[in-house]
Amino acid sequence: MTDAWCRVSRNKIYQNKYGGISVVPIRSDVHEQVVIEFNQIVGNEGPAIDQTFALPDNVGPVGSPFNMYKSMPDNLKEAICTENVLKENINDGMPPPSQDVPEICFFCHKKGQLKKCIGCFTAGYCNSECQESDWKKHRNNCAWLLEKYSVLVKVLPSSCGLLGDKYISMESEVKAANEWLEQSGPEYAVAPKLGKRFIVKIQACDNWRRSNDGGTLFAIEDRSLTINGDLDKHEHSGIYHLVRECGSNCHFYGWKKKFFWALLAKNEMVRVLIGDFPTYQRW
Repeated sequence: MTDAWCRVSRNKIYQNKYGGISVVPIRSDVHEQVVIEFNQIVGNEGPAIDQTFALPDNVGPVGSPFNMYKSMPDNLKEAICTENVLKENINDGMPPPSQDVPEICFFCHKKGQLKKCIGCFTAGYCNSECQESDWKKHRNNCAWLLEKYSVLVKVLPSSCGLLGDKYISMESEVKAANEWLEQSGPEYAVAPKLGKRFIVKIQACDNWRRSNDGGTLFAIEDRSLTINGDLDKHEHSGIYHLVRECGSNCHFYGWKKKFFWALLAKNEMVRVLIGDFPTYQRW
């Protein structure tokens, strides 16, 4: 909701993918304060009541949109919030609810911390003895498991515009200055190495959102930014929908992010593993 008055009252908002109610502060010289009252906002994957100043949808690639916050009018008023029930909502910067699924050894079937096979990164074993005992059987399935539980993606050049937790211009990238958001770049992480598993962040935006003014709706990066570019959402629609359905909220409204294990592949491709996932990252 943009610069308009309203009263939001007596709604039940449960398990929304974005959060509860989003209302932009309005100019006090034009409207009365918005009123949000007597709502039940429970278990949503975003803030219960979000009153963040919104960027217009036509922000283009000139300059940084973060500068717009410095020029906000002084006469903006937030909504009056009263008698709302707010429970178990995920605020910005919080990881998604923990869903610990115990891993089971491919050989002895015991639960615990497992060591992954470095051929497929899918089969896991309690120790080297279990892995050696299972090798006669596993070697026939190793390559097949890698193909089944991974997707090869082509990383395209980055587009200018809003992208999840950052803004990209022709000259540079600017990350949102949130306390919960750690920085990325070669000074913060080592570059991925061939044959070694590493973590990537994949971000996906709503189809209807055009805040990036024609830029990408789907992108990938590792923390060192060695891998940093766009993805084709039509070619890799499975991963796109996985991020949209299971990801966490980004800084910019309409964007979701999810972290994946990945491997470097031939022809400048990246193999994204979809059999299991790393823990939530704060970069």
